[in-house]
Amino acid sequence: YIVGDGELKNQLTELAKELKVTNTLKFLGKQNNILEIMKQADLFVLPSDYEGFGIVLLESLHSNLPFVGTDVCGIKDVAKKIAPKGSYLIAENNVEDIYNKIVDAKNGKVSKNFKFSLEEYNKKCMKDFYQKIK
Repeated sequence: YIVGDGELKNQLTELAKELKVTNTLKFLGKQNNILEIMKQADLFVLPSDYEGFGIVLLESLHSNLPFVGTDVCGIKDVAKKIAPKGSYLIAENNVEDIYNKIVDAKNGKVSKNFKFSLEEYNKKCMKDFYQKIK
């Protein structure tokens, strides 16, 4: 599933037709409740050229959904500083390595057997914030 209505949607839709993958690749457009979709998925992939703080990655972790992301600062920061061990793979920012990491994920290099609580993470952030401003 591809969620969102970004500027490449029409181009990607045409490419899907060209590659004859429209039976397996679905464009869902903008969604208000991404968590329900995530709970049904096996893997979340964020192939980004640049990223701020990846809130969507926290949503993925909250849904016990491992992720593959590219080696850019926002994704890498969430992976290395927040995500539980075994819940992510970081790919070089090229199609071949993203593909390889997706295959690695499918072959068991990540697991849905991790614990991540958005509420606990938020409490920790607030505690750290208040300690720093005192």
